[in-house]
Amino acid sequence: MKLSLLFPLAISLAALSACTDPSVANKAVAAQNSEISATASAAVHGMVIFGTDTLFVSHIPMYMSPHDYQSIMQVKISHPTSDALAVYQKALGTSGKQTLFTVRPKPFVLPNLLNGKISSFTADLYKGNFEQGGKVVLSNVTVTVEENLYTTQLSKSTAAVDALTYIPVETADSSYLVHQISAPNNFDHIVQIQWLNKGSNSTADFPSTVDETSPINVEPLPVKEEIVFKTFSVADKEANRLQAGQYFSVSEDGTIAETATATGAAFRVVSDFYCTQGPDFYNLCD
Repeated sequence: MKLSLLFPLAISLAALSACTDPSVANKAVAAQNSEISATASAAVHGMVIFGTDTLFVSHIPMYMSPHDYQSIMQVKISHPTSDALAVYQKALGTSGKQTLFTVRPKPFVLPNLLNGKISSFTADLYKGNFEQGGKVVLSNVTVTVEENLYTTQLSKSTAAVDALTYIPVETADSSYLVHQISAPNNFDHIVQIQWLNKGSNSTADFPSTVDETSPINVEPLPVKEEIVFKTFSVADKEANRLQAGQYFSVSEDGTIAETATATGAAFRVVSDFYCTQGPDFYNLCD
């Protein structure tokens, strides 16, 4: 299933601030990944998995090699004797709200996945966080990358960004916002949203900047070459993160502001299902 929308997004809670060039804060992953993979070692790379019919994984990073990548990928899952997607969907339930699922892969070299040298890995699927009491739903699942949506290499010297920034990940059946990670004291955060006024979901509605540097451009994994960033007027702090129950409206000039009720709202935050604190992204957000 093709994405109906994909570009890093930030939303203004009051007035749209000056757009921030994310390349200043984050170093894009380029073709040099082939050199990184030559020296990187195999490791367990935990990931959050989310979605309903179309699935995505978000790598849980750390600010040290070989874990120093924020990466969001569209994936499919399979199993030799079970319908892996059906097993996941049954565990997810029918409430319509995303809950936390993670995958614990067998050790592999992450840059090899990012640069296309490999396209799949084997993992155990957990309901909850596999490092914090999660329960195995299905073991030995094959996770195959269909598209590398966003990849950025992180560093302890990565500069903080001024404005709260999220990366939208959307299909016909589900919409999510993934927080763009910058400096080591940042946070990893994913929320599910519901569009109430789909007409607001358009690039034409938002003033934008464009980062023309492709996050990664090595076949066979297709990669988004143009990334549009937009900024909240609030600081990029954990306390300002999006939370379940919030409503947001979109004005004609592209400003997105929180509203008290659903009246006039463009979207609402349905589920705030994952948030951990840097630099190791283990402890839960306050």
